Amino acid sequence: MKKVVWEFIGTFLLALTFGLTMVPPNVGPFAPLAVGAALAALLVAGREISGGQYNPAVTFALWMGGKSPAKDSALVMGAQVLGALGAGLLVVYLRAGSVTPVLTPDPAKALAAEFVFAFALVVVYLSVVAAGHERGSASVAVGSVVMAGMYATTPISGGVFNPALAVGNALTGLGTWGTLWIYLLAELAGAALAAVVVKAVGPPETTR
Repeated sequence: MKKVVWEFIGTFLLALTFGLTMVPPNVGPFAPLAVGAALAALLVAGREISGGQYNPAVTFALWMGGKSPAKDSALVMGAQVLGALGAGLLVVYLRAGSVTPVLTPDPAKALAAEFVFAFALVVVYLSVVAAGHERGSASVAVGSVVMAGMYATTPISGGVFNPALAVGNALTGLGTWGTLWIYLLAELAGAALAAVVVKAVGPPETTR
């Protein structure tokens, strides 16, 4: 239960950071830096409690790799989505009247962008966090890949790489319910490929 509660809290804080930095008046070009830093900090804080997943794509990959039982994975993913929805409600309250969609994505381009960087995020997570590397360097690695991906793809897809954040964005208006399928399909597919690749050619586990 501690794991589920922490995943709710961590995803809530990550989604809140994402929403408040992306919704006007936002922090402009520093939004990816804020999100990456928040993720790195939350990963350090929660790694020994829940693994610091905060992303259904990561949880899905852990389940695929045999590192998380199906029941636990389902509960964690539910907590992540609820955390993002809670954050979305708070973003709407705090920024009432100022939320407008960042973009209406081209489906093919958004699918490609979200797939590639969800894959990159999950590969890094599995290779450094799940493999047991030192907490500080692992958190920097995961936060950095998210930051880089957001800088690269925000104009194309919004730079989400996280199905829970995609649901939260649909609630706040940063995204739409009609385009939610793009993110769910691309991110879970990227996570699935990452799980297969890391299991086949990834690094061995080490001691934390």
